[in-house]
Amino acid sequence: MTRVDIKSPEALGQHIRNRRKTLGLTQQDLVNVAPFGLTFYSDLENGKGTAQLGKTLAAIRMLGLRFEISSSDDPQEARKCG
Repeated sequence: MTRVDIKSPEALGQHIRNRRKTLGLTQQDLVNVAPFGLTFYSDLENGKGTAQLGKTLAAIRMLGLRFEISSSDDPQEARKCG
């Protein structure tokens, strides 16, 4: 399993795009199997920060990816934003 440290909507979108392409899928292929429109997938892959979380998590699962959250043991690291 490969782990990727995602720190921005743009990085998440790029990772999702790469996975979709690795699977040989188009955005239209995803639209055909999920109730989300082409605009959603385009916005997600382009790192639009307002992409809906529920839809984003569903898209992640559809591509065979997992979303995990971990915490830092360093209190200073936890206070950093961005």
